[in-house]
Amino acid sequence: MFKRNRFTKRGRDFFILRDIIFPAALVLAAVILLVYGMEALGKRTEAERLESARSAVIRAAVQCYALEGRYPLSISYLTENYGLSVDTDKFVVHYQAFASNIMPDIDVYPIGMDHGQMDDDWDDWDWG
Repeated sequence: MFKRNRFTKRGRDFFILRDIIFPAALVLAAVILLVYGMEALGKRTEAERLESARSAVIRAAVQCYALEGRYPLSISYLTENYGLSVDTDKFVVHYQAFASNIMPDIDVYPIGMDHGQMDDDWDDWDWG
């Protein structure tokens, strides 16, 4: 039977590549994919929360119109009488009523967003 010599240095370079570098590269790739996936999930969740808050304000305004025959003039009326609850630490609600029979202009914006995350509408605004 053929026996190997344990004391020779054969295949040392391949050993380092196969047993150290390749697994380390796989672990690094997995960590990068995990971080990217968590970031994408966080952005999607925040967008869903924003849309949910906007939908809640619209639903409360429409419910008020259906029950009372008029849209409320302020967001505080919806909060007091229709149980509307919006997290004011995270969102700003823009509610502008024109008349009691016209749907108000309703927008919800996140607080503390970067300029890169702002809508294109904000880029056209004259801040000066």
